[in-house]
Amino acid sequence: MGQIAKKKIILITYDRASLDYYLNELKNFFENSVEFDGCCICEGINKRLVCDLILTISPIVSDIFKKSNYLDVNVLQGSRTILLESYDKLKSFPDGSKAMLVSTNKIFALDLISFLYQSGLNNFDFVPVYPDMNEIPDLDIAVTAGQLKYVPFRAKEVIDIGWRCISTSTLLTIITSLNLHNDIFIKKLNQYSRTVINLDFKNTTLDKISKLQNILNIVIDQIDYGVIVTNITNKVIYTNKSFLNMINADINFSDGFYLEDEIIPKELYDEIHKTQIVDNSIIFLKKLNRELIISRKPIELYGETLAHVITFIPTC
Repeated sequence: MGQIAKKKIILITYDRASLDYYLNELKNFFENSVEFDGCCICEGINKRLVCDLILTISPIVSDIFKKSNYLDVNVLQGSRTILLESYDKLKSFPDGSKAMLVSTNKIFALDLISFLYQSGLNNFDFVPVYPDMNEIPDLDIAVTAGQLKYVPFRAKEVIDIGWRCISTSTLLTIITSLNLHNDIFIKKLNQYSRTVINLDFKNTTLDKISKLQNILNIVIDQIDYGVIVTNITNKVIYTNKSFLNMINADINFSDGFYLEDEIIPKELYDEIHKTQIVDNSIIFLKKLNRELIISRKPIELYGETLAHVITFIPTC
Protein backbone atom coordinates (compact mmCIF):
# COMPACT_ATOMS: atom_id res chain seq x y z
CA MET A 1 0.00 0.00 0.00
CA GLY A 2 1.58 3.29 -1.17
CA GLN A 3 2.10 6.38 0.90
CA ILE A 4 -0.63 9.03 0.93
CA ALA A 5 0.50 12.03 -1.12
CA LYS A 6 1.15 15.19 0.85
CA LYS A 7 -1.11 18.17 0.35
CA LYS A 8 0.58 20.94 -1.62
CA ILE A 9 0.33 24.69 -1.08
CA ILE A 10 1.72 27.32 -3.45
CA LEU A 11 2.40 30.70 -1.84
CA ILE A 12 2.14 33.82 -4.02
CA THR A 13 3.84 37.00 -2.77
CA TYR A 14 4.78 40.33 -4.30
CA ASP A 15 8.58 40.01 -4.13
CA ARG A 16 11.29 37.41 -3.58
CA ALA A 17 12.21 38.54 -0.06
CA SER A 18 8.62 38.07 1.13
CA LEU A 19 8.38 34.72 -0.62
CA ASP A 20 11.50 33.36 1.08
CA TYR A 21 10.47 34.69 4.51
CA TYR A 22 6.88 33.40 4.52
CA LEU A 23 7.71 30.04 2.93
CA ASN A 24 10.16 29.52 5.79
CA GLU A 25 7.49 30.49 8.33
CA LEU A 26 4.97 28.05 6.84
CA LYS A 27 7.50 25.21 6.65
CA ASN A 28 8.47 25.75 10.29
CA PHE A 29 4.85 25.51 11.38
CA PHE A 30 3.69 22.57 9.25
CA GLU A 31 7.08 20.81 9.24
CA ASN A 32 6.96 17.83 6.86
CA SER A 33 3.18 17.45 6.74
CA VAL A 34 2.66 19.75 3.74
CA GLU A 35 4.60 20.36 0.54
CA PHE A 36 5.26 24.03 -0.22
CA ASP A 37 6.24 25.93 -3.34
CA GLY A 38 6.00 29.60 -4.26
CA CYS A 39 6.05 32.34 -6.88
CA CYS A 40 6.34 36.11 -6.68
CA ILE A 41 4.57 38.69 -8.84
CA CYS A 42 7.73 40.72 -9.47
CA GLU A 43 9.43 37.75 -11.16
CA GLY A 44 6.31 36.67 -13.03
CA ILE A 45 4.37 33.41 -12.84
CA ASN A 46 5.66 31.35 -15.72
CA LYS A 47 4.48 27.88 -14.76
CA ARG A 48 1.20 26.10 -14.39
CA LEU A 49 0.22 26.00 -10.75
CA VAL A 50 -0.74 22.48 -9.70
CA CYS A 51 -1.59 22.19 -6.01
CA ASP A 52 -4.35 21.72 -3.44
CA LEU A 53 -4.37 25.36 -2.34
CA ILE A 54 -2.92 28.69 -3.46
CA LEU A 55 -2.20 31.10 -0.61
CA THR A 56 -1.77 34.86 -0.82
CA ILE A 57 -1.24 37.03 2.25
CA SER A 58 -1.80 40.59 1.04
CA PRO A 59 -4.67 42.25 -0.87
CA ILE A 60 -2.44 43.71 -3.60
CA VAL A 61 -1.14 40.24 -4.47
CA SER A 62 -4.67 38.79 -4.63
CA ASP A 63 -5.87 41.58 -6.90
CA ILE A 64 -2.96 41.08 -9.30
CA PHE A 65 -3.22 37.31 -9.18
CA LYS A 66 -6.96 37.24 -9.91
CA LYS A 67 -6.23 38.94 -13.25
CA SER A 68 -4.08 35.98 -14.29
CA ASN A 69 -5.21 32.74 -15.91
CA TYR A 70 -5.55 30.68 -12.74
CA LEU A 71 -9.13 31.43 -11.76
CA ASP A 72 -9.91 27.69 -11.72
CA VAL A 73 -7.55 27.14 -8.76
CA ASN A 74 -8.72 27.49 -5.15
CA VAL A 75 -7.17 30.66 -3.72
CA LEU A 76 -7.04 31.51 -0.01
CA GLN A 77 -6.66 35.20 0.77
CA GLY A 78 -4.75 35.01 4.02
CA SER A 79 -3.79 37.81 6.36
CA ARG A 80 -0.85 38.91 8.49
CA THR A 81 -0.43 40.15 12.03
CA ILE A 82 2.35 41.30 14.36
CA LEU A 83 3.92 39.95 17.53
CA LEU A 84 2.35 40.94 20.84
CA GLU A 85 5.71 42.24 22.09
CA SER A 86 5.90 44.60 19.08
CA TYR A 87 2.36 45.79 19.76
CA ASP A 88 3.19 46.44 23.42
CA LYS A 89 6.27 48.42 22.40
CA LEU A 90 4.18 50.72 20.19
CA LYS A 91 1.40 50.94 22.78
CA SER A 92 3.88 52.30 25.34
CA PHE A 93 4.22 55.58 23.43
CA PRO A 94 2.12 58.52 24.64
CA ASP A 95 -1.15 59.51 22.97
CA GLY A 96 -0.68 61.91 20.09
CA SER A 97 2.65 60.44 18.95
CA LYS A 98 3.33 60.93 15.26
CA ALA A 99 5.50 58.64 13.16
CA MET A 100 6.45 57.60 9.65
CA LEU A 101 5.20 54.12 8.77
CA VAL A 102 7.84 52.83 6.36
CA SER A 103 7.23 50.00 3.90
CA THR A 104 8.20 48.88 0.40
CA ASN A 105 5.32 50.72 -1.30
CA LYS A 106 2.35 52.92 -0.48
CA ILE A 107 -0.26 50.15 -0.53
CA PHE A 108 1.69 47.95 1.89
CA ALA A 109 2.29 50.94 4.18
CA LEU A 110 -1.43 51.80 4.23
CA ASP A 111 -2.31 48.14 4.79
CA LEU A 112 -0.12 47.98 7.89
CA ILE A 113 -1.44 51.33 9.17
CA SER A 114 -4.99 50.02 8.80
CA PHE A 115 -4.09 46.84 10.71
CA LEU A 116 -2.47 48.80 13.57
CA TYR A 117 -5.51 51.04 13.93
CA GLN A 118 -7.88 48.04 13.85
CA SER A 119 -5.84 46.42 16.61
CA GLY A 120 -6.54 49.43 18.85
CA LEU A 121 -3.22 51.21 18.44
CA ASN A 122 -4.74 54.70 18.47
CA ASN A 123 -1.96 56.51 20.30
CA PHE A 124 -0.11 57.08 17.01
CA ASP A 125 -0.78 59.22 13.98
CA PHE A 126 0.97 57.31 11.20
CA VAL A 127 2.10 58.80 7.89
CA PRO A 128 2.92 56.31 5.09
CA VAL A 129 6.49 56.49 3.78
CA TYR A 130 7.86 54.41 0.93
CA PRO A 131 10.63 54.50 -1.70
CA ASP A 132 10.52 57.21 -4.39
CA MET A 133 7.81 59.27 -2.72
CA ASN A 134 8.01 62.96 -3.59
CA GLU A 135 8.30 64.48 -0.13
CA ILE A 136 9.46 62.79 3.08
CA PRO A 137 7.58 64.04 6.16
CA ASP A 138 9.63 65.86 8.79
CA LEU A 139 9.13 63.42 11.65
CA ASP A 140 11.58 62.06 14.22
CA ILE A 141 10.02 58.59 14.70
CA ALA A 142 9.94 55.86 12.06
CA VAL A 143 8.08 52.56 12.46
CA THR A 144 8.77 49.71 10.04
CA ALA A 145 8.05 46.00 9.74
CA GLY A 146 11.51 44.70 8.87
CA GLN A 147 12.12 47.23 6.06
CA LEU A 148 15.00 49.12 7.67
CA LYS A 149 16.74 49.89 4.37
CA TYR A 150 13.86 52.16 3.37
CA VAL A 151 13.84 54.22 6.59
CA PRO A 152 14.82 57.87 5.83
CA PHE A 153 18.09 59.08 7.36
CA ARG A 154 16.32 61.96 9.10
CA ALA A 155 14.54 59.58 11.52
CA LYS A 156 16.01 59.97 15.00
CA GLU A 157 14.21 56.96 16.51
CA VAL A 158 13.50 53.79 14.55
CA ILE A 159 11.14 51.11 15.83
CA ASP A 160 11.42 47.87 13.89
CA ILE A 161 8.47 45.67 14.81
CA GLY A 162 9.87 42.83 12.71
CA TRP A 163 8.37 41.12 9.69
CA ARG A 164 4.64 40.65 9.93
CA CYS A 165 3.53 37.11 10.84
CA ILE A 166 0.96 34.92 9.14
CA SER A 167 -2.23 35.31 11.16
CA THR A 168 -3.71 32.67 13.42
CA SER A 169 -6.92 32.62 11.38
CA THR A 170 -4.96 31.95 8.17
CA LEU A 171 -3.16 28.97 9.71
CA LEU A 172 -6.46 27.67 11.11
CA THR A 173 -8.10 27.98 7.68
CA ILE A 174 -5.25 26.03 6.07
CA ILE A 175 -5.56 23.28 8.68
CA THR A 176 -9.32 23.07 8.14
CA SER A 177 -9.24 23.33 4.33
CA LEU A 178 -6.66 20.56 3.96
CA ASN A 179 -8.12 18.39 6.75
CA LEU A 180 -4.90 18.50 8.76
CA HIS A 181 -6.58 18.32 12.16
CA ASN A 182 -4.42 16.68 14.79
CA ASP A 183 -3.40 17.39 18.36
CA ILE A 184 0.08 18.57 17.37
CA PHE A 185 -1.17 21.34 15.07
CA ILE A 186 -3.88 22.44 17.51
CA LYS A 187 -1.31 22.67 20.30
CA LYS A 188 1.09 24.63 18.08
CA LEU A 189 -1.72 26.94 17.01
CA ASN A 190 -2.72 27.59 20.62
CA GLN A 191 0.87 28.44 21.52
CA TYR A 192 1.28 30.63 18.44
CA SER A 193 -1.95 32.53 19.12
CA ARG A 194 -0.55 33.64 22.49
CA THR A 195 2.39 35.43 20.81
CA VAL A 196 0.59 37.46 18.14
CA ILE A 197 -2.26 39.94 17.79
CA ASN A 198 -5.47 38.10 16.86
CA LEU A 199 -8.00 40.45 15.31
CA ASP A 200 -10.22 37.47 14.43
CA PHE A 201 -10.36 36.24 18.04
CA LYS A 202 -10.68 39.54 19.93
CA ASN A 203 -13.30 38.35 22.38
CA THR A 204 -12.47 34.64 22.47
CA THR A 205 -8.96 33.28 22.56
CA LEU A 206 -8.10 30.29 20.42
CA ASP A 207 -7.37 28.07 23.39
CA LYS A 208 -10.90 28.73 24.69
CA ILE A 209 -12.35 27.81 21.30
CA SER A 210 -10.37 24.57 21.31
CA LYS A 211 -11.47 23.77 24.86
CA LEU A 212 -15.11 24.38 23.94
CA GLN A 213 -14.74 22.08 20.92
CA ASN A 214 -13.16 19.36 23.06
CA ILE A 215 -15.95 19.67 25.63
CA LEU A 216 -18.57 19.42 22.89
CA ASN A 217 -16.93 16.29 21.46
CA ILE A 218 -16.82 14.70 24.91
CA VAL A 219 -20.51 15.50 25.48
CA ILE A 220 -21.55 14.04 22.11
CA ASP A 221 -19.53 10.90 22.82
CA GLN A 222 -21.53 10.41 26.03
CA ILE A 223 -24.83 10.33 24.12
CA ASP A 224 -26.16 6.78 23.92
CA TYR A 225 -27.46 7.13 20.35
CA GLY A 226 -25.42 7.46 17.17
CA VAL A 227 -24.43 10.78 15.64
CA ILE A 228 -22.74 11.51 12.30
CA VAL A 229 -21.96 14.96 10.88
CA THR A 230 -21.21 15.23 7.15
CA ASN A 231 -20.31 18.14 4.89
CA ILE A 232 -22.28 18.88 1.71
CA THR A 233 -20.21 16.35 -0.27
CA ASN A 234 -21.10 13.51 2.16
CA LYS A 235 -17.66 13.48 3.73
CA VAL A 236 -17.85 12.37 7.37
CA ILE A 237 -16.38 15.13 9.54
CA TYR A 238 -17.48 13.73 12.89
CA THR A 239 -19.02 10.62 14.38
CA ASN A 240 -19.43 9.53 17.97
CA LYS A 241 -18.51 6.28 19.70
CA SER A 242 -22.12 5.16 20.07
CA PHE A 243 -22.59 4.99 16.30
CA LEU A 244 -19.36 3.05 15.81
CA ASN A 245 -20.52 0.60 18.46
CA MET A 246 -23.89 0.23 16.70
CA ILE A 247 -22.30 -0.88 13.43
CA ASN A 248 -19.49 -2.80 15.16
CA ALA A 249 -16.82 -0.62 13.51
CA ASP A 250 -13.44 0.64 14.65
CA ILE A 251 -12.79 3.43 12.17
CA ASN A 252 -11.01 6.79 12.26
CA PHE A 253 -13.38 8.97 10.23
CA SER A 254 -10.88 11.85 10.24
CA ASP A 255 -9.00 9.94 7.53
CA GLY A 256 -11.46 11.27 4.97
CA PHE A 257 -14.18 8.65 4.47
CA TYR A 258 -17.44 9.31 2.65
CA LEU A 259 -20.83 7.83 3.42
CA GLU A 260 -20.93 6.08 0.05
CA ASP A 261 -17.59 4.31 0.69
CA GLU A 262 -19.48 1.28 2.08
CA ILE A 263 -18.29 2.12 5.58
CA ILE A 264 -21.86 2.01 6.85
CA PRO A 265 -24.46 -0.64 5.97
CA LYS A 266 -26.05 -0.06 2.54
CA GLU A 267 -29.58 -0.05 4.00
CA LEU A 268 -28.60 2.91 6.18
CA TYR A 269 -27.02 4.80 3.29
CA ASP A 270 -30.09 4.26 1.06
CA GLU A 271 -32.46 5.45 3.79
CA ILE A 272 -30.38 8.53 4.61
CA HIS A 273 -30.34 9.67 0.99
CA LYS A 274 -33.97 9.20 0.07
CA THR A 275 -34.55 12.92 0.71
CA GLN A 276 -32.64 15.93 2.00
CA ILE A 277 -34.51 15.68 5.31
CA VAL A 278 -35.25 12.37 7.02
CA ASP A 279 -37.57 12.66 10.02
CA ASN A 280 -37.70 9.70 12.39
CA SER A 281 -37.67 7.00 9.73
CA ILE A 282 -37.65 3.45 11.12
CA ILE A 283 -35.43 0.84 9.45
CA PHE A 284 -34.53 -2.74 10.32
CA LEU A 285 -30.92 -3.76 9.65
CA LYS A 286 -30.75 -7.47 8.87
CA LYS A 287 -26.97 -7.59 9.12
CA LEU A 288 -27.01 -6.14 12.64
CA ASN A 289 -30.39 -7.61 13.61
CA ARG A 290 -31.62 -4.34 15.06
CA GLU A 291 -34.10 -1.58 14.39
CA LEU A 292 -33.08 2.10 14.27
CA ILE A 293 -34.90 5.40 14.13
CA ILE A 294 -33.03 7.62 11.64
CA SER A 295 -33.14 11.41 11.23
CA ARG A 296 -31.13 13.64 8.88
CA LYS A 297 -31.28 17.43 9.27
CA PRO A 298 -29.35 20.19 7.50
CA ILE A 299 -27.14 22.65 9.39
CA GLU A 300 -27.82 26.02 7.77
CA LEU A 301 -26.39 29.50 8.05
CA TYR A 302 -28.09 32.46 6.34
CA GLY A 303 -30.02 30.09 4.08
CA GLU A 304 -26.96 28.08 2.98
CA THR A 305 -26.60 24.41 3.89
CA LEU A 306 -23.17 23.86 5.43
CA ALA A 307 -23.49 20.29 6.69
CA HIS A 308 -25.90 17.58 7.80
CA VAL A 309 -26.34 15.93 11.18
CA ILE A 310 -27.63 12.37 11.17
CA THR A 311 -28.87 10.56 14.28
CA PHE A 312 -29.46 6.84 14.85
CA ILE A 313 -31.61 5.84 17.83
CA PRO A 314 -32.16 2.16 18.72
CA THR A 315 -35.83 1.28 19.21
CA CYS A 316 -34.97 -0.95 22.15
